Formats: sequence, structure tokens, C-alpha cells
Amino acid sequence: IGRPPEVPILRSDLPFGEQTLADPTPATLYGAAKLIGNLGRRVTIGTLSALQAPNAVPVLLLNRDRNQRVASPLTLFNLLRMKVAVGSNAHIGLIATATNRFERPADYPIVPGSTGTPDLQLCPAGDLLAPGSACYHHGYVAGLDGRWRSPAGNYVLSGQAIVTGTVGGPPRTMLDGTVVQSGDVAPGGYLYFGKEGGEHWVGSIEAEFAGRTLDYNDLGYMRRQNLFRVSAQLEYRTLKPWRNTLETHTRLEFFDRENLSFLNLARGYQLNATWKLTNFWEFFVELHYRAAHFDDREVGDGTALEREGLVGFEVSVSSDKRRRVHGDLFVQNQVLFNGYNFALEGDITFRVLPQLDLQLLPQAVYTFGEPRYAGPGAQPGQYLFGRLLAKAVGGTLRATYTFTPRLTLQVYTQLLLGSKHYYDFSSLQSDPKGPRPAARLRDLQPTAVPVANPDFVEPVMNLSAVLRWEYLPGSTLYLVYTRSQAPLPSFLPGQEANLDLGAFRVGPASDALLIKFSYWFG
Repeated sequence: IGRPPEVPILRSDLPFGEQTLADPTPATLYGAAKLIGNLGRRVTIGTLSALQAPNAVPVLLLNRDRNQRVASPLTLFNLLRMKVAVGSNAHIGLIATATNRFERPADYPIVPGSTGTPDLQLCPAGDLLAPGSACYHHGYVAGLDGRWRSPAGNYVLSGQAIVTGTVGGPPRTMLDGTVVQSGDVAPGGYLYFGKEGGEHWVGSIEAEFAGRTLDYNDLGYMRRQNLFRVSAQLEYRTLKPWRNTLETHTRLEFFDRENLSFLNLARGYQLNATWKLTNFWEFFVELHYRAAHFDDREVGDGTALEREGLVGFEVSVSSDKRRRVHGDLFVQNQVLFNGYNFALEGDITFRVLPQLDLQLLPQAVYTFGEPRYAGPGAQPGQYLFGRLLAKAVGGTLRATYTFTPRLTLQVYTQLLLGSKHYYDFSSLQSDPKGPRPAARLRDLQPTAVPVANPDFVEPVMNLSAVLRWEYLPGSTLYLVYTRSQAPLPSFLPGQEANLDLGAFRVGPASDALLIKFSYWFG
């Protein structure tokens, strides 16, 4: 609700030579209401309704005048959640959401047709439709869930079944090639059973199903559709202190993911252990194996690219969080059967003063060797791949200063710089009118360096400052400033992408100043 729209057409030239002057910003909310309460002793209910204003971006016309182009229409979000307690250790729940978009066809530009062809309406996502057509869909979700825990609390059984529906709007192609169109209804579900209590042995098994056209992203977050996933883990733990150890956890884990065409998307085994010491330091180590699998969203049209297997090792260390200075460090090394991957993440927290906290989160990534999708080839149905050398470094700084218990200032700064360089190119030729292929690594054929350079650098900078004042108990005033910048510089043939801070000198930035006011009655 309120997020900036993701509309590809607004990142390029519009018709008639128009050019966008800024990226979409968070949408204005005309109003929102939330109601939470109890109906009797066993029924809990919650509702949410929000009306989001149309979102527009400024564009520059050929005559140098400025205009506005709609990026997303007036949208109404509604949600209902109800939970009914059953006995003393179980409940049954119901959830329903609706996202309705109200469009005005006059908001969209008309692209004149050539001789003998009709004029077409250009939608923000790039679709060309008949004038007066809806550019967006309505999304509906209904779900039933339940949870039971044994009287002693050791065993848990939970699950959920949902169904989603799409009404109106043009067809949408998902990254795995599935086309979602008006009238599509799809099921989904989740089931979990676990032994969570007991002194030593615990474990769980879970399964998830997502139909091909399942989509609840209009008012929720869904990683992907077209999926069947199972996972299981068995753990031996010690919870009673011994010597210098507070507790230990040793786990054996397995997971498997398939799409509904029975193409394996992931399969892995991992053995890990955690120790927590009496000085409150914590250590974690893991050895894992990932089998060769396919990524059916790598290309974006349903073509699946084979990814090699790997063996990896992870280690993390956490110091005593009661100290004025404490931190965490995570390092991952993975030896791919055709490359290498390294990742590092850190977290250092300084309590400089009783009223001041500083947190620094560095990160770094380095990987090379795997063939990855680099773009379409010169022939219809041809796909171009290149071995990828990817590097990224970045850091996040968070600071909180407490003037009084009711007046605080929070500052957040993020700087991330990543680069991707492709080399050792290969290609795969498929039938452009046939089904999308599964690209096995052994089927890729060596090819020349493409004319269009697929390398790129991605610099990201985000800054926010939040002043929070609770002027009366339960009543709060927020003053928020945000700035974001994510330019995407291009490269000439023969240029190689590298980490370069100069990339931040190009591209637009977005600034916003927001005020939120709440008053508690009663």
C-alpha cells in the first residue's frame, strides 16, 4: 500500500518523444482505517481499508513543456481477518482481501496507428490495447487456516488453504512464462507438522503448494507461483547448561522444490550446528550440498537454465549483545562445479551513549564462473549466455538518538555498489513458436561477443531520517525525509563493468518529505 509503482515503460521514452523526468515516488493515501477487536471471548477480528491516490510521473514534451503521465490508478485496498479459538490449544482463521483499481481511459496516451491499423492505448506497463481498455486488474484472495498444539505443547499442526482470483486487465506473463489473465482462479496451500517440545529430539516436516496462476501480491508478498515445496529437519539439542555451554543445536535438513511441470528448482542437504556459550557468544557452522537444478525464471519467458551443483561451508559468530560494543559476522564459501561464490555480511553495534545507538552493517559478494542469461541473440528464438563475474560491496548505517522517552531521531543510510561482467559467451537456439526450452549446460554452443554490451553497474543510495514525537500518550507525530538514487549507467562494446563510485554521478534522485499525525481518543 503506497509503494512506488513498477512500470517499465516509464523508465524509457514515451510516445511522441516524451521523456520521464523522475522515477515514481510512493503514492499518496487519501485515507485509511483499521479496526481491531474481540467479538465475545473466542473471536478476534481485524479490518483494514485504504484508498490510494493515482500516481503520476512528470514527463518532458517535445516542445519542452511538462506534463504528467499516470503510473498507477486510484486503488482501494480492503482486508478482513477473523480468528476463532477452538478449545484451549487451537484456532481456525479466515482471511479475505480485495484490491480494486479505478481507471480513467483518458489518463493513458494514444499511439496513432499506421495506415490501415487502429489507434492503440499505451498502458504504463507497456501494453498496447484498444482505447478504453483496462490496463490493470482487480485481485481477490480468500483463505482458511488453522493451528493446533498438543496439551503438553510438544506437537504442533498448522495449515492454510487459499484461492486467488484475477478480474480484468490485460494478460500478464510471469517470470516462469505462465500467463495470468482475467478470470484465472488458482489454489494454494501450506501444511506443517512439528515436534517443538522435549529436552533433546525435535523436528518438523512441511509442504507448500502454489498453483500456476496463484497471485496474492496485490495485497501481500508471494515469492513465486507454480511451485511444490517440501522440507524436513531433525534436530538434537541440549538446553541445560554444561561446562561453559548454555545450549547446543545440531540439525540435519533437507529441502526440495519443483515446479508443476516436475522440473527440479532446488534440492539440498545441510548439516549445521549452533553453540551458545555462558559468556553469551554464539557460533554457527554449516556444511551443505546443492544438487544441479533448473532456474525457470532466469530468462523471464519460461526458458529454464540449468544451474550446476555446489558444496558450501558457512560460519557465523555473534558476540555478547549485552556489551556496549557487539557484533555479528557471517561468511559463506561455495565451490560450484563450474565456479565459485563468496559472501560476507557483518553487524557492528555501538552504544556510544545511553541515549545513542549506532549500527554498521557491511556486506560483500564475489562470484564467477556460472553461465547466466545475458540477453536475446541475433536470431529469433536465440538466447545468449555468458559466464558471470559479479562483485558487490556496500554498507548500511543506522543511528538512533533518544532526546527523551517520547522524542527520538532515527537516521538510516545505505550505500551499495555492484557490477556484473559477462565473458566466455554461448547461445541456445530454440523454436520461437514452440514451447520454451530447458537449457542444459551441455547444449550451450560457443558464440561471439555480442555487439550490445550486457555488462552493467548498479549503484544504490538510500537515506531516511525519522523524527518521532509522542506529544500525548498514544498520540504521535512523525516527520520523515527520504532520498533515493539508483542510476543504471550503460557500457560501450568492449568496456568491462567494475566497481566505480563515479556511477553515482549519473541518474536522477528522488526526495520526499512526509508528515504523519495520529491522535488517540479515550
